[in-house]
Amino acid sequence: RKTQLEIIAREIHPDYLSLGNEPSTEMMLTGLQFDLDQYMSFLQDTLATMERPPGMKVGVGTGVWEDPAWVARFEQELPIDFINLHTYPVSNGAVNYFQRLIDETRDARAVGKDVVVGESWLYKLSVDELRGGAGFATVFNRDYYSFWAPLDARYIDKLGALAKNEGIAYISFFWSRYLFAYLEYSPEIAALPGQQQSRMANQAAAAAMRDGVNSP
Repeated sequence: RKTQLEIIAREIHPDYLSLGNEPSTEMMLTGLQFDLDQYMSFLQDTLATMERPPGMKVGVGTGVWEDPAWVARFEQELPIDFINLHTYPVSNGAVNYFQRLIDETRDARAVGKDVVVGESWLYKLSVDELRGGAGFATVFNRDYYSFWAPLDARYIDKLGALAKNEGIAYISFFWSRYLFAYLEYSPEIAALPGQQQSRMANQAAAAAMRDGVNSP
């Protein structure tokens, strides 16, 4: 990971480089188990030795659904420029994740850190489904269809207003393909494997980009 980050910094010179995000997702995807102290050790070692091109900002973050203690440690103990927050579910029935985004943004800005939202999209699960353990694969297979456009647009508007009010530097909407095109729902398309539906959505978005067309 450290070597990958050094290559990205040296070869690409991004404006913002996030050293890590969503620790719980990292553990799920890699099969590794680590605690906050171990993660901090990785971050501190990387920051101490990685060369930064002029103007490149470095940060780290979590999903707003994860333990806020991680963000608090990042803010207080790391020589970083920004906190990168990811937000998907609006609420799990007990926690308002938009309010947590506001709280964590204000905490970061209070100690001189910028805030970016590196991933966000409307998470199409009910509270009961979230509590029952339904996961991202279920959500992704719901995202494809054009009947969601009004709700997706409303979500974008609300998060944009929140970001403007709180001084968030930028938002990167995760499923940017839906800014260009959706699929029209049919039982036949819905019965296809998720990977095939995803390819169809990518093809529709690519065609819309080529033709200069935006979705609703």
